[in-house]
Amino acid sequence: MNRPPHAAASLPDPTIRMSEGWHCLHMYYRSTPPHWPALMTTLEPGT
Repeated sequence: MNRPPHAAASLPDPTIRMSEGWHCLHMYYRSTPPHWPALMTTLEPGT
């Protein structure tokens, strides 16, 4: 297997908070915007 000639770019830490782009978190969790703060607290405690 050939490896790329450059080092892999560092990736950001995984998060459920999308800063840009389209996502379907509301479809996956079947939640609505009023419920998102509670969902975020459950999935990322302490933030």
